[in-house]
Amino acid sequence: MPTEDPGSLTQQSYAAILAYILKSNEFPSGDTDLASNAEVFGWDTNYISIANKPRSHWSDREMKDNNAEAEQ
Repeated sequence: MPTEDPGSLTQQSYAAILAYILKSNEFPSGDTDLASNAEVFGWDTNYISIANKPRSHWSDREMKDNNAEAEQ
């Protein structure tokens, strides 16, 4: 996120987006501010990936493989 430049936001921006999503879903707030880095949560960021890669970034091979899987 954003789609045209994935991973370009600051950690603080991602934390603000996460806080907004949690608040919108009526998740109860805590006594401390939401941490703005993955290490605090113990997340291994090597395994975090973009779920929906923009089509402009897909190679022809990926498009063919993806279409073949969808037809099965």
